[in-house]
Amino acid sequence: MDAHLAPHGVYPAAGQDCWLAIAVHTDAQWQALCEVMQGPDLGDDSRLATLAARLTHRETLDTILAVWTQAHRAQEAEAMLQARGVPASAVHNSQDLYDDPQLTHRGHFVALPDPLHGTTTVEGSRFRLSRTPARVERAGPTLGRDNQYVLETILGYSPERIAALTTGGILR
Repeated sequence: MDAHLAPHGVYPAAGQDCWLAIAVHTDAQWQALCEVMQGPDLGDDSRLATLAARLTHRETLDTILAVWTQAHRAQEAEAMLQARGVPASAVHNSQDLYDDPQLTHRGHFVALPDPLHGTTTVEGSRFRLSRTPARVERAGPTLGRDNQYVLETILGYSPERIAALTTGGILR
């Protein structure tokens, strides 16, 4: 919720744990939202005619919007609102993000070999730089992967001391 925008919030959409974010900045966006909703006739409601009025009646407005958004899938409502210039976005869960065609097109998710799981998927860089492209080259470390290096090279432990720690079950 924004102190200077109304409506502004995340509203329930059709389905389980599905949500739609809407952020109306201008009176033109407000009118477009009202037209997309096709009633109740909010565009002519004097309680909601101006931003100041909508801020005053925010709870009423949010209730009305929630009824409308619950009748639509988030992606469907997002498309209808965006087509009319209303800032709206379906809230995505992890699977939605993984299936997103734009993220796929940009190579956002990178499959990497993983010693425990065969492969693991991680997020790639959000930036595309021509001279210094980011690269994701390996999965995160497994538990204890760098023990030998840290103990021997950084801490200066002897091979005998490391062996004693391992035998004693202190290291994995």
